[in-house]
Amino acid sequence: MKTTPYFSLASTFSNSLSCSKLKNNLLRFLSAVILFFSFVGGSWGQVSVSATSGTTGPTAYTTVSAAFTAINTGTHQGIITINITGNTTEPTSPTALLKSSSPSNYSAVTIKPSGGNFSINGTATANYGIINLRGADNVTIDGDDPSTSGVRNLTIQFTATATTNHTAVIRISSNSTTGLDGANNNTVKNCILIGSRTTTGTNNIHGINFSDNNTGSLNMTSSGGASSINNIIENNLITRVVTGIWANGLSGYALSGLQIKNNVFGDGT
Repeated sequence: MKTTPYFSLASTFSNSLSCSKLKNNLLRFLSAVILFFSFVGGSWGQVSVSATSGTTGPTAYTTVSAAFTAINTGTHQGIITINITGNTTEPTSPTALLKSSSPSNYSAVTIKPSGGNFSINGTATANYGIINLRGADNVTIDGDDPSTSGVRNLTIQFTATATTNHTAVIRISSNSTTGLDGANNNTVKNCILIGSRTTTGTNNIHGINFSDNNTGSLNMTSSGGASSINNIIENNLITRVVTGIWANGLSGYALSGLQIKNNVFGDGT
């Protein structure tokens, strides 16, 4: 019977061991590459944007404000979906989503949670909301994730106490102080909106504010939404605010078609 010399067995074992190490190292390298490109390609992140034209994605962003910047510059176009897949921390002066006009080119934008209960957090400065629609049309903020239990799976909230006057959780405004350039056909539904007012705070904090683009004041007393029409505010829980919904039309430009229905104001405590 033919036998294999000892040195051949040792050599074979050594080569097998080297191949095994090489294979494991290669697998680790490939896993790292896949992880990197998955992150860069947008499949991971707190905010994931998909669109029907332009850069279709999904593309990852860390904030809704950053996603709005990309839409305003025309990166994502057509019908756009912004999935909230983790908690975000928005900047104190967030980018507002503007009306679709070159270079932007969208027909509808939907913001919704995907895969759980998530929170969009911020500490907006005066005259800003945590989310801002300035002349933007056909935007739906829907807090219901059908794959997650409950109806209100998206929270938009202040993460600081009431130290800044004239702020809002969501601000819906025209793009100027006059004219027919309001934010139209928008819907905010199934969300939890939490302001920054403490039990003793007196600062004017709004849950949702309809106003014109007069940055001197968010608490409009003689002017307002500058013809923002056909907006729907439905089935939201709005708490820790001085004014639940501020809706005051600009003289000559009424907030026509505004529907406010089935919302809950205050949390009972």
